[in-house]
This record gives sequence, structure tokens and C-alpha cells, in this order.
Amino acid sequence: MKAENTSSKIVADEVLPGYFRMQTSLMIVIAACVCLAVACLLALRHILPPSSAWLQGWMNPFDAGIVKYVNQFSDRWPWLNVVFRDMEENNILKGGPVILLFWVAFFQRTGSANEVLERRRKIAATIPISIFGVLLARILAEVLPFRERPLRTIALHFQVPHALRSNVLYGWSSFPSDHAVLFVTLAVGLLMASRFLGTIALLYTFILILLPRIYLGLHWPTDILGGAAIGIALASIVTIPAYKNVVWRLVMKCWQRWPGMFAAFVFLLSYEIIALFYTPLEIVKELLKHHLK
Repeated sequence: MKAENTSSKIVADEVLPGYFRMQTSLMIVIAACVCLAVACLLALRHILPPSSAWLQGWMNPFDAGIVKYVNQFSDRWPWLNVVFRDMEENNILKGGPVILLFWVAFFQRTGSANEVLERRRKIAATIPISIFGVLLARILAEVLPFRERPLRTIALHFQVPHALRSNVLYGWSSFPSDHAVLFVTLAVGLLMASRFLGTIALLYTFILILLPRIYLGLHWPTDILGGAAIGIALASIVTIPAYKNVVWRLVMKCWQRWPGMFAAFVFLLSYEIIALFYTPLEIVKELLKHHLK
């Protein structure tokens, strides 16, 4: 029996490193594919003429039908306009509950020690992916052909809810929805760590974060679906053991060396996630504008 256990341990020691190497290679391939896709989009932006049929197809019957149906309720319940406007304009109301559930799951002690550790590893691994998701969504919005938002699409005859400012997000392309990318990534990552809390986060995301953006005319349904698809794809990277190990080792190293600074950094990071990194991205955008001039 002892010999069998020893041989099993030897086999495991031989197999696991190869498995982790395979997972690391897979992660590198995924990252390379994402970079290649962005490069192709950059090339297409300069190759396709403005009158391309692809560009003309930005507005389609699927999007228009859903937006028109939802828009008929815009002034039927004035209180709903106010609620959805507040959900849109107040970052704490919008993203705060998702981040709250995120950290509740992280500090939960339910389950065995191994289950608690694995849950924390998944949650920690979701954070960098969600940050990358916001950056990717902003890059796609810049490199893809511009897509006007429903509330400013003349052909749609959209009735803007009275509670909403008509100049909101002026000049920002609507595809893909960075809100969908960020909060779906967070919610799906949380779902992998805690089924109960993740389900609550997903319901909150779709009902109180994403649905109001269609109702207010800030996004087309395909903006939301495209962003959600990107979020699910990014959250799946959390299942790669090699990636989780790298992130968790970095987290533990920072926590052990600089606990105070690391805690303050996580606090500020949580706020910026709620605000979709609006201030840092705007600073970078302005710096790039001046640099390119």
C-alpha cells in the first residue's frame, strides 16, 4: 500500500507540472488571439470605406424592435424614469452592490479551509480580468466604426425620458457596452466562487445595471449582448489554474510585505471599478491626444 501511494505521488508530481505548463500555454494563446483580433479591427477600420454595408447595418430590426417596444413605457411611469436615471448617474448605486457581494464572498469563512482558499483565489483572479475587460471595451469602442446611441438616432424617433440629460455620453460610441463587459465579468467570476452570491450579482447586473441602459436609450440590445459575451469569455480565464496561482502569489506577496498600502490600494481599486476607471482613462485619453498633436 505504501509503495502504491509513493508511486501515485510520483505520477502526480510528473503530471501536474506538465498540466500547468499546458494551461499557461493556453492562456498565452488566448492573450495572443485577443491582441490579433484588436490588430485586425484596427486594420479594418482603415480598410473599410465609410459607406460599407457593414457600417450601414449597425441599426437592425432586432435592436430597433426591442428599443421601440421598451421606449413606449418611458413616460408611462415617471417614477421609473427617475429610478433608472439615478441608477445610471450614481456609481455607488450602480456598481456598489456588485462589489459589496464580491468582498462578502471573499471574506466568507463557510466551507472547509480548501474551499475558502479556492474561493478567494477565484475572486482575486477575477479582478485583473475585469480591469482588462474595461480597457478592451474602450479600445473596441475607439477602433470599431462609430455607433450612435438610440437616444440620438433620428431614424428611431426615440422619446428621451424627461429625467435624462439629452447630451449624456455625447460622442461616445455605444458598442460594446463597457458596463456589460465589466459587471458580467465580475458577476460570472463571483458565480464561479459562490453560486448563491454570484446569482444575485448576475440578476442585479442585468435588471438594475444593463436593462436601464436600454430603457434610457444609452445602448442597443446588441451592445449589451456583445459586452456580456466578452465578459463571459474573460471570466472563463479564471478557471485556468496557472493564472489563478500567479495572481494569488502576487496578492499574498503584496499583503505580507505592505499590508497597509495594499489595503488602501484595494479600497481605491474597488472605487475605480465601480466608476469604470473613468478618471484614469480620461487622463490617459487627454495625454494621448496632446502627445499625438
